[in-house]
Amino acid sequence: MFANAFIRLMVFALAITMLTMLAQGSPLVFKAHVFQNCMDTIKKHPPYKPPSRKCINTVTKSNLVSICSVLDASDEEKISVERLVSLGRQFGQHFTPGAKCGTYTIP
Repeated sequence: MFANAFIRLMVFALAITMLTMLAQGSPLVFKAHVFQNCMDTIKKHPPYKPPSRKCINTVTKSNLVSICSVLDASDEEKISVERLVSLGRQFGQHFTPGAKCGTYTIP
């Protein structure tokens, strides 16, 4: 009986932990939303376009710093990481100077 109650408690704790993690968001989800809504602003090749209202809303709700950890070579072929960092800083996100964002070193 004690083992049954303990297992139920552990399952409940695991469920709460998973829901908390989902509520905070995943870097991959943030990346998909930012790429979808801000591509005109962060694309690698000119012309640069200022962020749209939808892009701004996405950036303010996303953790752009966490996106840095999931950027791969194919992403860096499409976007300018420098523009991504600049966009984040423009809307209050803090990027540590000297840290890496993909292969880009943040100034």
